[in-house]
Amino acid sequence: PGDDGGLPPVFVLDQSRNLKSASVMYPVPERIKSLNGTAIGYTKAVTFPVEIEAADPSKPVEVFVQLEYGICREICIPVEAQLTLVLEPRLASMPPELASSLARVPTVVSGAAVGQVLKSAKAVLTGPHPAITFEIAAAAAGERPDLFVEPATGSYLPVPVKAGDMVGGVQRFHIDLKGVDDLPKLAGQKLRLTVTGTTGGSEVEWLVK
Repeated sequence: PGDDGGLPPVFVLDQSRNLKSASVMYPVPERIKSLNGTAIGYTKAVTFPVEIEAADPSKPVEVFVQLEYGICREICIPVEAQLTLVLEPRLASMPPELASSLARVPTVVSGAAVGQVLKSAKAVLTGPHPAITFEIAAAAAGERPDLFVEPATGSYLPVPVKAGDMVGGVQRFHIDLKGVDDLPKLAGQKLRLTVTGTTGGSEVEWLVK
C-alpha cells in the first residue's frame, strides 16, 4: 500500500468447485503521490488476471471469489464483493482486456538472468542509519525505471526513493529503514523486487544479508 496507507486487495477462492489452484497476478502498479506521502496502486481501471487450474480438467470450474479491496482518495474505504464465474474446460478465445492486462504483469526473472535486472544490493540493519540500497539496470525496464519492494512475510517496507541520477544505465534506489519494526528479523528474509518502466516490468527475489 505504500507509506501513505492503503488497503492491499485480498482474494479468497476456497469455496470454488473443481478448483485445484488459483494464482492472482498483478499488473505493474504506479506511485500515487499526495501531501501525506506515497501510495501504490492504480488510478485507472485495472484487470487482475487469475490463473486457474482445474482439479478435473474435463469438467467446468465454478469460481466463487470473495474480494476485499480499498478505494482511496483522501482516505481509503474498504469494499467487499462476491463474484461468480463458470469456466468451461476450453476457453474459446482470450478476451482483449485480459490479454492487455497479462502483458502488464511483470516477468519473473531467476537464476543468472537476475543480474540483468539487479546489479547489486546492500543492507545495513544496525547503527544509526539502517537502510537498503539497490542498483537497478535501466535496460530491464526502459526509461524512467521505478522499484517496488515487499518482504515475503506480508509485512511492509518504506517506499524506495531514487538516489541520484541514472549513471551508466544504472539507477540507484534507497530505502530508509529508520523506525521499521523488528529490523533484525529482516536478515535472512527474501524480498520481492518489482522493477517497472516504459517497456514493462520484471520481478526478482533478493535475500537480505
